[in-house]
Amino acid sequence: DATLTAPDTSNAGAVHLMDMKSGRVIYSKNADKKMYPASTTKMMTAILALESDKMGDTVTATYEALESITLEDSHMGILIGEELTMVDLVNSTLIYSANDAANVIGVHVGGTLPDFIDMMNAKAQELGLTNTHFVNACGVHDDDHYTTATDLAKLAKYCMKNETFREIVKKTTYHIDPTNKYTQNRDLPTTNLFLSAARSAHHV
Repeated sequence: DATLTAPDTSNAGAVHLMDMKSGRVIYSKNADKKMYPASTTKMMTAILALESDKMGDTVTATYEALESITLEDSHMGILIGEELTMVDLVNSTLIYSANDAANVIGVHVGGTLPDFIDMMNAKAQELGLTNTHFVNACGVHDDDHYTTATDLAKLAKYCMKNETFREIVKKTTYHIDPTNKYTQNRDLPTTNLFLSAARSAHHV
């Protein structure tokens, strides 16, 4: 549309702005350039969990799931042996971007993390994400863990068709009651700057 002003994307390596309902591309820049997805990886982890038959489960966090988590990672402090519901784990993954929650989901849904990563790549193929490859469930950097803006838009469009996914990602916080390993409540704020900015504006 000639009446629209193109956004300032000088700081963005790649952009693919798409109307989620129609699929119409509104603006694009380097959309098929190889990029590293970081925490947007968690869309795939969460949708596989939501489509599994395990959403009613309570999960015990394992060493396999937590051994790679560092203090530098985005995490919610899950402890080995801690029991959390899958609902809590998926919400924590999508709202708080918790790497440890994503890994616990991966082990539980896939049986092992490598098997879950195989599921992620199979789903990527199913969705036509031809320039995407996953090697972990949480998005921590790896040169062989990559995608493109076009593929991420396809994944987001698919995920947003899921009603539960849509309900989760619009939340600004998520509350977790004490567990077998924590005596305190956890209140996890969203890492989505669009939602946090909107919440701040609402309270002004």
